[in-house]
Amino acid sequence: MYSLRAMTILVAGNLGYRGAVFTRPLVQRGHRVRGLAAGFFRNYLLGTVVGPAEQIVKDIRDIEREDLSGTTAVVHLTGL
Repeated sequence: MYSLRAMTILVAGNLGYRGAVFTRPLVQRGHRVRGLAAGFFRNYLLGTVVGPAEQIVKDIRDIEREDLSGTTAVVHLTGL
């Protein structure tokens, strides 16, 4: 198995059903995760959620250039 260098990954929708599950393996593999979510479903998640290094609480439609600063990759899971 090969290894990639650690990246800063913005996971849009990390506080939703799929995003919460998707964030865990990224953190476990040593990536720095920046979460972006409005948080509509944060009180309805099942199980233990692995938190990102940084959490931006805002609607995806309000994203600004500064929110992406230093980001290596974006995973868009909002509105699924």
